[in-house]
Formats: sequence, C-alpha cells, structure tokens
Amino acid sequence: MTETLAEPAEDAIQPSLFASMAGRRRQRLAAARLLAGTGASWRTIDACPAWATASEGERQRLAAFVGAWWLADSLRASIDGKRLAAVCEVLGEDGLQRLLRAESGGLELDAAPPRPGLTEASQCADQLQSCGRALLLWGLPAALRALMPAALGWPAPEVNQHHAFDAHIDWARRAIDTGTAEAARCVQPASPPEEGEEGEEEAGNADDE
Repeated sequence: MTETLAEPAEDAIQPSLFASMAGRRRQRLAAARLLAGTGASWRTIDACPAWATASEGERQRLAAFVGAWWLADSLRASIDGKRLAAVCEVLGEDGLQRLLRAESGGLELDAAPPRPGLTEASQCADQLQSCGRALLLWGLPAALRALMPAALGWPAPEVNQHHAFDAHIDWARRAIDTGTAEAARCVQPASPPEEGEEGEEEAGNADDE
C-alpha cells in the first residue's frame, strides 16, 4: 500500500507568502521614494538593496563595519592604542576583537590582502564611514552606483578608492559580506548618560522612597 503525500494546508502557506509579498512591496515603495526624480527605471528600483532604504543610523552602522573590514589587515598591524580605541568606540569591544582575531589569509588567493593607510585616531570614525560607503556603492549595479550618492546625500567616492576595490575584488566582496554580518550581529555600545541625567534619576528614586 502506497502512501500519498498530503498537500500542505493552504492556510499554512499563505501567511508567510503574504508576509513576503508585503515586505517586498514595502521595500519597492521605499526604493521608489528614495530614487524619485532620478529617472531610475523599475528594474533599477528593484535592484536597490535593503540597506539603502534603512534608517540613517543603520546605514552609518553598516558603513562603519564594512569600512573596518576593508581596513582589517591594516588595523591588525597597528600598534597605536588610541587608534584602536577609536575603532572600538564604533564597533564595540566584541566587534573589534572578532576583527583582530580573524585570519587575514582566510581567502585562498595569490594576492595579499589590501593594507590601506590609516588616519590619525581622531579621524578613524570618518575613515571607516568613507571606506564603507565607497565599498557599498562599489558593490551596486552600475546604474544604481551612479544614482545612489545623491539619493542618500553621500559624497561621491574618490576614484582611487574604487580602483583599490577593483584591484582586490575578492577582498572587497569579503569586506562587504563580513561587515554586513558583523553589523547585524554586534550590539551598539550603550551611550553613557548625559551629564545631569544620572543625578536626576537618583533624585527621582529618592523622592519615590
């Protein structure tokens, strides 16, 4: 006697299907709003990545992690404690330690990993943003790459940045993939309370007592 496989219940499929369709519609609408007035085709709008329509804070966070992983080999070689402390403020302790402990030779490539120059500690956060934004733009289709800086209010990347990515394509892609995963994984370091807030809270607790 052969058993016939039961068809999946209709109500078990539809919720996830509808949720996926609704999410895709929201993403498409957000991308259309972002690129309004640019003359982008629907094909270009459909190619718009989710990070482009995320909040400004989420984009900054993503760019910082992607930029840090592009600079990873340079950061591992750095002995400047102030510079690493500045990077730690952006990535968090766990994020920085995972970057420093990662194997720089993780890819089976003939070419050595890139080792770009690093800025002074006071400019580290800006360098992470600059590298990360340029790398995220580099990873876009050509049509989007031309439109996205103005749409996001980002400065156009320097030509030499994209030349460096082209010269280390696999390492550049690795920085995007790993930086994206790390940005989603790490918890943003908690901001210390502003001056006066802690005292006000203690006073409030005293009043409650």
